[in-house]
Amino acid sequence: MNADASSSITQASSPPNWFTSASSMLRSTNLGPEWEELVSKWAAFEAQEGYKGVAKLGHLHRPASVKDWIQRGRSPTWKPAIVNPPEYGVEVVKWWTSLQPPWRISSKGKIIFSAVDGDWKAMRRPGVNGLLSIVACLFHWGSALQKNGKAIRNPQWIAIVKDCSTVYDNLLL
Repeated sequence: MNADASSSITQASSPPNWFTSASSMLRSTNLGPEWEELVSKWAAFEAQEGYKGVAKLGHLHRPASVKDWIQRGRSPTWKPAIVNPPEYGVEVVKWWTSLQPPWRISSKGKIIFSAVDGDWKAMRRPGVNGLLSIVACLFHWGSALQKNGKAIRNPQWIAIVKDCSTVYDNLLL
């Protein structure tokens, strides 16, 4: 194999800058073992999908902070001013719920966390405009829950982080 061919293979398998930047942000704060597991699954999913986006996430109920983060070039150092983490959490859960396939939603409009046997195509959103946005949103929420640099064990945040991990479990081949 010539040097040019070897170089192009290395470049093709290297993560793009957006991934490296996002990974740096998501790993910059210790938010607990559930968080570390989610970030690892996100990274594996992006690598599996070749870091290429296929479609954007839905905007229904998306917290304004996500748009603000995107407008700032998805800066790994920018954090929204979340003055009321429980209220922000309600926004995140509404958005996460709106992204789910219909078969995961109860008649009361809640996520059925145990529902995992179905078509996950609607959730297959790799790339810079994909599920990264919800993971970043969870990062900002989890960071806002910290007190004196220590993660607060918020049951609602942990439930959504674990559910996001479950989604990745079903997207990873």
